[in-house]
Amino acid sequence: VRQVTVNGRLASFSRAREKLIVTPAQPLPDGGIFRAVVAYTGQPTPHAGPASGQVQGFFPTADGFFLASEPDAAHSVFPCNDYPTDKAAVDFHLTVPDGTTAAANGVLASTRRQGAVTTWNWHERAPIATYLVQIAIGHYTIARHRGPDGIQLRDVVPPGEAAALRVPLADTSTQLAWLEHQLGSYPFATYGLLAVDDNIAFLNETQTLTVARASWLIHGIPGYPAWLMTD
Repeated sequence: VRQVTVNGRLASFSRAREKLIVTPAQPLPDGGIFRAVVAYTGQPTPHAGPASGQVQGFFPTADGFFLASEPDAAHSVFPCNDYPTDKAAVDFHLTVPDGTTAAANGVLASTRRQGAVTTWNWHERAPIATYLVQIAIGHYTIARHRGPDGIQLRDVVPPGEAAALRVPLADTSTQLAWLEHQLGSYPFATYGLLAVDDNIAFLNETQTLTVARASWLIHGIPGYPAWLMTD
């Protein structure tokens, strides 16, 4: 952490294990609104999970990374309180080299190219718990289609497997319609899957962008019924 400001004024700070303790220059009124800005740099690495040998949080790939922070590894990637009840709307401004895709939760608001880099601006207006935050950077194609009731569907897939993934991902609209019939209206503006080439042994329900192993979506999970993933 390089600097912390509260309401535009420098604040003192200290570290207590995994927590950042911030002391504003002036006391804050009880119940008042304030703005805290944490300037920091870092190189995230996979975080040890609760089970032996388990990793969570930051997953590096050949050309970038993605997140799978359940249950409590988001704070190993970015500053956050990391409690499921501490939710917030989130804006993502992700600057990457040209030719690289930067995906995140919510809806793509805009992209802006400047020199050899492009900034992808994503907005998730529904409150989100930190462990459900998704950022995926790498060589991906974003495939868009319509879901039930006008829901925007967008899938983030490796280009080399986009054709093979088209059939299993086409089921998403039908699945959403069935779930809405059972449970009520889908509460978010968009949904989709992030298909990764990484050999992860799990699926992760990051908000509006579920993480799944691409080969499982195409061929199913070895040892499990085909309908679990592909039918």
